[in-house]
Amino acid sequence: MLPYWFWYGHWDRVRQIYDLFTADGGKLDDTVAVFTFVYGLEVVREQGAPGTALAAYSSLLPPGGPGSPPGLVSYMPQMAYVTFAIRTMIAAGESEMARAWLETLDAWHRARPNPVVYSWVLI
Repeated sequence: MLPYWFWYGHWDRVRQIYDLFTADGGKLDDTVAVFTFVYGLEVVREQGAPGTALAAYSSLLPPGGPGSPPGLVSYMPQMAYVTFAIRTMIAAGESEMARAWLETLDAWHRARPNPVVYSWVLI
């Protein structure tokens, strides 16, 4: 139901699930947990708290920061997380950080050319 609530504007429900998830410790140990986290952070950003969302997104980014290789075994989700984080950086006024991550994505694309990968940047 979470994707439905998110895409159809039931952000109060998404935020409620996110708040419960994070209050309970919010361990990102499976795909469902990560998507709960990401949907929640998108709502937090759009409801006017991009700084809060950006601080939370840091746990999904490669630990070496911009310029580092993808930090997850699964490349496609990593692209999505970084893309969402970049949107949040822009909303939070962190344009230099967003630029550094955009340059990192470009480097990842050059190192791993695949037309499917480019679709994630369009999100």
